[in-house]
Amino acid sequence: MRRKIPRKIERLSDRLFEMAEDPSLLFNDNSERSQALFKMIKSKADGWRKPGRCMYRGCPNLSIANSHSIQRTGPISQLLEKGHVLTPKFWNGGMQLKSVGASDASTFPGFCTRHEAIFLPFERTSSISTDEHVELQTFRTICREIRRKSYDVQQLEELLAYFNDRLESKAKEQTAAQKVEFKSITVQGGVFGKIQEMIDAGKKTVDDLEKLYDLHFDAIDNKVRTRLSGFCIQSNLHFPVALSGLIQHRTSTANHTWIAGVIPQAGGSLIFLAGQPNDQHIINQYMNDVKISVQLIGLVEAWMVLHTDHWFLKPSVWQAIPAHRQDQILTDILDVSKSGLSYEWSIFDDLRRAAMVVPAPVLLGPKEEEIFTIQRAKMN
Repeated sequence: MRRKIPRKIERLSDRLFEMAEDPSLLFNDNSERSQALFKMIKSKADGWRKPGRCMYRGCPNLSIANSHSIQRTGPISQLLEKGHVLTPKFWNGGMQLKSVGASDASTFPGFCTRHEAIFLPFERTSSISTDEHVELQTFRTICREIRRKSYDVQQLEELLAYFNDRLESKAKEQTAAQKVEFKSITVQGGVFGKIQEMIDAGKKTVDDLEKLYDLHFDAIDNKVRTRLSGFCIQSNLHFPVALSGLIQHRTSTANHTWIAGVIPQAGGSLIFLAGQPNDQHIINQYMNDVKISVQLIGLVEAWMVLHTDHWFLKPSVWQAIPAHRQDQILTDILDVSKSGLSYEWSIFDDLRRAAMVVPAPVLLGPKEEEIFTIQRAKMN
């Protein structure tokens, strides 16, 4: 015969389950919770700026604190207004575009002084104009993403350990109050389980990025052709954004980890995408629907909202977007369920309008008219 659980044990168990679902209950009041949150945010920011080992394989030296994954001269400097650009940041429970100065935009603790110098060939000219330049830019994009994702995983592991410690402390406190013996507590579901899922996914992404590093490193170290697949174009569209980040593309059979860049420079923008060698046919399919300029605009917007938050926008571009659309864009940046190669709202209204100007006497066909109708709706 099953032994009946005492009512006070049931209540205690329910309370602990509530804490597992809502970690805010692990704190005594809002003040304690706010202090803990501020401390975690500050610790994360301070830790990210701390130099680590140089990311050039085999180098034992410490990195400088501020390697650039997108060069300041050229791409970033073209976007500055009053010395600043805008970049997405999670703040006060939501996503915001925050102002950042030129010196701090796109920096990470990446390379030592010696290996920072390998990027000088295009840093000096402010132009990525050769295959070697593209491969160098690809390399530091991969390195930045490895360091960022590894750091994110570390922070999540520390957060999970912190919540587990607080939950155990609360369990001891409440069991003692009920005169119940406490031995241990393990939580696999609720918010605890979601954090663990994020840790596991982050580790998988780091592993994928390290494979890209392995495939590409010989191109940097020995100046041979990269083993990565992908594409690179010099578009005549001058995007008012600089982007260097991670693209995770889902197909019916697999998830693909790629890195991408949008680098504004003289005459337009360099746009690249790189993945593993056997991804070339998937990348070709991915790009198959990007046939005209206005569709390329949609692709870059999709990268910004649905994939990476590592981008820097000319402030006046954001200020010109209606408030309701700004709110939707910021909400969608946080929606990890969304993906794809086009985004439903416009960020680059002026660029989009210019791309849809059709010189007389050219007439659009039904397919082009349909595309333009969809693109105009994005600016509502």
